[in-house]
Amino acid sequence: MMLMPILVIFFGPQPAVPIMAIGAVMGNLGRVCAWRSEIDWRALAAYCSTSVPGAALGVHTLLALPPHVVDIALGAFFIGMIPTRRWIASRSAKISLLHLAMIGGPWAF
Repeated sequence: MMLMPILVIFFGPQPAVPIMAIGAVMGNLGRVCAWRSEIDWRALAAYCSTSVPGAALGVHTLLALPPHVVDIALGAFFIGMIPTRRWIASRSAKISLLHLAMIGGPWAF
């Protein structure tokens, strides 16, 4: 998340998103290999059931929008995540498989 503003400055908003996505996939692949016995595969399936289509729709939308709109949307998203994460942490919320499926699509978009 901290790398995104730097990528946007150097490459612009449209190339920054796929660059960040490739970096995230590569970083997480190592984690999956190291911790595969600890993965909750049901949670992964619930999340991926909506996040994969959400990501595909998000990529299509990203390519259709003008760069300044993408800049504003990314900035609003990252700024909005600060109070959202604090609110969730303060409630000590428990997330079910249904919640993961409901969160996956919008988050991936």
